[in-house]
Amino acid sequence: MSPDTLDKSALRRTIRHLSTDFPEPLRIRESQDLCRRLLHHPVLRAARYVLLFSPLPDEPDITPLLSAWSSQKQILLPVIPSLSGNEPLRLKEYRGPERMQPGPYHILEPSGDDYFTAYSQITAAVIPGMAFDEDGHRLGRGKGYYDRLMSHPDLGERIYKIGICFSYQRVAGVPVLPHDILMDEVFIGN
Repeated sequence: MSPDTLDKSALRRTIRHLSTDFPEPLRIRESQDLCRRLLHHPVLRAARYVLLFSPLPDEPDITPLLSAWSSQKQILLPVIPSLSGNEPLRLKEYRGPERMQPGPYHILEPSGDDYFTAYSQITAAVIPGMAFDEDGHRLGRGKGYYDRLMSHPDLGERIYKIGICFSYQRVAGVPVLPHDILMDEVFIGN
């Protein structure tokens, strides 16, 4: 294990510990703040195809964005193919809350077998992380799912990446490895 990997592991432990002390009313307030700001973001407003995510309990709740944009945009959600962590994320189109089912990590995913493959149409992504720094570096959960997805040749540098997190997840610096994808902008809950 490299020193950077060890630093990332230590930072993940710290963030998990901070998460247990972060009060639910603040989670709700910061999630609402983040959604309000994202709804007015010019890149997201203009985008026809947007990559969002189904939140875990320790991530900002962006489900209001799914409702707000489902009739105006093609919303894509990541699907985790297996627990192995070796397969890249795949994408499916969001078609309403009634067509969601738990995936391998109990994260809600769109049901059905129809994967989205027109990656070149996606112009914006909202991406969760365990921590972000002011330079746009992201600490993920350690499987590299988003790094591999964002390095897809049809997404490349042209997709606008917005990282989002709660206020306790902002850190002075995230250890960086060569494969880590940089965010274009980071929204931190207020």
